[in-house]
Amino acid sequence: MAGAFPYVAMVGSTLMQARAQGQSGAATAEAYRIQAENNRKMAEIERQWARYNSSLAIGESQRQAQRIERAGEKFLGKLAPQFAAAGVEMTGSPTDVMAGQISIIQEKKADAITAGRQESEAALYHGELNAWKRLAGASVQEYQAGAATQAARSRQLGTLLGGAWDLWDTGGLGDLFS
Repeated sequence: MAGAFPYVAMVGSTLMQARAQGQSGAATAEAYRIQAENNRKMAEIERQWARYNSSLAIGESQRQAQRIERAGEKFLGKLAPQFAAAGVEMTGSPTDVMAGQISIIQEKKADAITAGRQESEAALYHGELNAWKRLAGASVQEYQAGAATQAARSRQLGTLLGGAWDLWDTGGLGDLFS
């Protein structure tokens, strides 16, 4: 029976090593799962920022359009009295000039609104793209968690089989059963 002690120690060491490998694999897998969850949360934050930046772009374009309209009204408000002071009748060519200016002002206003919509769409697009990248990273990390778990199981099995072989090779199993 005293001869069995080294074999019992060998078996105990092998089992402890296999257990440690399992715990290491579980910890690695859990770390990957936490990273994946963080990436999913960050994807939602990316989307929220995109919506916020989109609304800012729309709001700024509306303010820019209002500034253009006020500046145009101010310009036209000065133009009519200047024509009158010069003795020009407000028919024909002066009216055409003012109508042309109104058209230019409306075009600039429309351009500002269009630019704001484009910025808004770009913000949403980039936010969605960044969110997609985060979600793709989360998928990879979920896969890595599964792979870490499987690798730990494989290491555990290898350790147990190696320990059994060592026990067999040293004659320990024959001594135990004889």
